[in-house]
Amino acid sequence: MAVCNEQQSGPGTAEADREERAAAGTAETEELYPARADSTEPDSITPDRKEILRYLGYRGQTPDAVSAALIDSCVEDLRRVIQPRSYTRIFPIAWGARTAEDCVEIGIADMTIRSRSLTRNLKGCTRAALMAATIGIGPDRLIRRAEIANMAKAAVYQAASAAMVEAWCNQVNQRIAEEAYRKEGLYCRPRFSPGYGDVPLAHQKDFDRILELQKHVGIVLGMLGTSLLMTPSKSVTAVIGMSPVGSSCVLAGCEACTLRETCEFSRTQISARQEAGAGETAAARNERPGHGA
Repeated sequence: MAVCNEQQSGPGTAEADREERAAAGTAETEELYPARADSTEPDSITPDRKEILRYLGYRGQTPDAVSAALIDSCVEDLRRVIQPRSYTRIFPIAWGARTAEDCVEIGIADMTIRSRSLTRNLKGCTRAALMAATIGIGPDRLIRRAEIANMAKAAVYQAASAAMVEAWCNQVNQRIAEEAYRKEGLYCRPRFSPGYGDVPLAHQKDFDRILELQKHVGIVLGMLGTSLLMTPSKSVTAVIGMSPVGSSCVLAGCEACTLRETCEFSRTQISARQEAGAGETAAARNERPGHGA
């Protein structure tokens, strides 16, 4: 990986030095933070009811008694079939050169990510956790059966299981944050997944290789031909930055944080900036002479 202002003492020397430093940094990090597989009892997973309602499309509305009872019933059904599992590895971050796209190359393990949004999210970070979490294939089976007989129930299963995997990710995130602070006084940034912002979904392949998803958590990538989607569908991969600079990030995520409008690490601000940029680009296109029919 290219490094700014690096002086080379001969052909290939800089690259060899970088690889040696990267290998030494990875070995040191993995000794301090061994790879970790976790699981938990289904009863410990408590989905955020507000998240379930948000996924179902409620906007400041209160569900009626029948809908509320259906949600409770579906959550209990899901608890009987979920199998929460996770796997985490932690690596040093190798900050590389600024690219022509005005973003910085981010090296984590043998993966290089070029992303403005992730560069901003990981600002000041020295290490990164690569995590994978799933609640198993059970919810997918419940959803498929419900789609045949009861679409309302299928929709609630979808929403509740999505909230459940987020609740499980929060538990995993909490453990990573506590370990990082206990061992080095590091603080965690909001987790950031492939496909979010301008981080290419294609990096799922890197997560699959580095974390050996099927071996450690039973996640299969690309089961549907060339798809980059994961099976079970209620699975998450993410980067979690670790920085000596404190932050007030909440485990429920940027969307639930009261500082989401002003925090420089916020995923919601990153998304809003990108949407605004896309709108400006489209507007500029429409204003070009001869554009359109």
